[in-house]
Amino acid sequence: MGKKKEVVEAVETNETDETVALAVETFTLKSICEELGMNPAAARRKLRSKFSKAEGDFRWEFDADGKAEVVAILTAKPEPKAKAKAKAEAEAEETAEA
Repeated sequence: MGKKKEVVEAVETNETDETVALAVETFTLKSICEELGMNPAAARRKLRSKFSKAEGDFRWEFDADGKAEVVAILTAKPEPKAKAKAKAEAEAEETAEA
């Protein structure tokens, strides 16, 4: 299994007014790539084309929901170029008509 990190996402007060930190498990892109048997550099390249540019300090770390999204993107089969081009043209025509 890959590396997992725990970070504090929020602080909550319990019934006795004690402050309790809620831990959230995060996964690095490197550990996700190790699970998938994929090169991290190739994964970053693919993800950059799918994610919008992050402002500030962005590290390739994800929570459980983010990990599921990353795995889905990295394991998706690419569309054939001709099909992707036809789809893009159809969408462009629909927006031009509207």
